[in-house]
Amino acid sequence: MKRSGVFQPCIDWLRKSAPILSPYGKAALDSLFADEELNVASLKKSFSELSRLIKHLAENLSFFDSAAAIFAGLRDIRGTFANLEQGQILAEVELFEIKTFALQINRLIELYQKSDLKLQQIDFSDFYGLIRLLNPDELIT
Repeated sequence: MKRSGVFQPCIDWLRKSAPILSPYGKAALDSLFADEELNVASLKKSFSELSRLIKHLAENLSFFDSAAAIFAGLRDIRGTFANLEQGQILAEVELFEIKTFALQINRLIELYQKSDLKLQQIDFSDFYGLIRLLNPDELIT
């Protein structure tokens, strides 16, 4: 049984109702319901974590507001990463985009770590080395 067929009403509702707060939101929403076989155990685990996240957000509005502000500040820099993968020398503005992205993700990591919300499916990468490389004077943290 395909995932999109089972969840089509949910997909339609989410596309109409869910406010997308970041440039990655639409792609993330689409990937949730990609046409692949259902893994019931994985789906139950995801729904359980989603339930915990929704409860946490409802009980901690400042966490929600802070996270929403961080996500809203993220820019779509896939083009910059594509240029990097193609071996192009990045322009100063592209390096700044990467640094800003890494700083925003670090803000999100700090927010998450300060909360009591611990989700098994959340695993952040460490951007400290990248930030030190692109921000050696630590003028912006």
